[in-house]
Amino acid sequence: MRVVYVRHGASGWNPITVAARLMARLFEADYVEVPVDAARRRARRYLATLPMPKRGGPVLVIAPEPVDLYSAVDLAHLWSAGSPIAGWVIDSWWEDRIPRIARSGRRFDMLFMSQLENVEGWQKATGLPVHWLPQGTNALDYGSGDSDRTVDLQRLGRQPAAWDDDAHVAIAARRHGLRYGGRPPFLDDPEEAMHALFAHLSRTRHLLAFSNRHSPSSYTHPTQEYLTGRWTDALAAGAVVAGIPPRCANTDRLWPGALLELKSTDLESGLEAIASANSEWSPRAALINHLGALQHLDWRWRAAEIADILAINSPTLDAELRRLTLRIEEMKGLLAATPDASGSRDRQ
Repeated sequence: MRVVYVRHGASGWNPITVAARLMARLFEADYVEVPVDAARRRARRYLATLPMPKRGGPVLVIAPEPVDLYSAVDLAHLWSAGSPIAGWVIDSWWEDRIPRIARSGRRFDMLFMSQLENVEGWQKATGLPVHWLPQGTNALDYGSGDSDRTVDLQRLGRQPAAWDDDAHVAIAARRHGLRYGGRPPFLDDPEEAMHALFAHLSRTRHLLAFSNRHSPSSYTHPTQEYLTGRWTDALAAGAVVAGIPPRCANTDRLWPGALLELKSTDLESGLEAIASANSEWSPRAALINHLGALQHLDWRWRAAEIADILAINSPTLDAELRRLTLRIEEMKGLLAATPDASGSRDRQ
């Protein structure tokens, strides 16, 4: 098998970069990381230098944006005819940007979309089988259910105007008795960046995040809402995500306690609601969210879906799924032994 990933340089893509590398390891695949410029402008020359993959193995092209599917334009001469080629589009909500290579039906055999809401549109445009592969996280390797949380509210990523000035928000948060964490530092290396990010997230009780509808930017979709790694990584680290979540099927799959939904983007009323929730926070919240991410969000479950559809057999994936299952059982035991606010414990 071969996994081809079109890597964007922006730090916001670090979660997907490490996910692509994890997928290659889980599938025991040849891994090709194509710089985005090469994928879009020099695909033939770049790909022609790559070694031949194992004959007949499936190919998974991970495309951050729809246009990145063009990294498969000249792949036909690199592997034998009949190799199934699947495309996984991360920003699947850009249905108006579906490239011709996907519409032609000659290059790809199937597609995966991050959002359920986009499956039908891509199916109609391409005529291909299209599967839903929700946003995930590496909860097993990076996540945490630790109870020692020194930050009450951690900012991550874009925010509405009222929440965007870290110095101003920190002062307002202190008035509400909240310990606030501003923008985490950016690191160039994706693995180092993700380790550093989870170090921040595992120390916080609440992670601040708003849907693109309430926190728009030049690079966000103007109408479609979608769940991103901010939510899944925070939950994997045991944090509650506070803000206004996106209205989408990925959000609907989350569990009770994952979100603290604010009524608006107003700073003062939002801090008041977060302070109220923080006063009732207990270590069980971290365990519940870490466990929920292990059970529902870990990338290994997504890999298992891909493996089933592409008929991939991988001892590494099997071993990692066993490791994930053992971790889930361990966390269930810890949760059962951890008292809630009233001092009671779960019954087995």
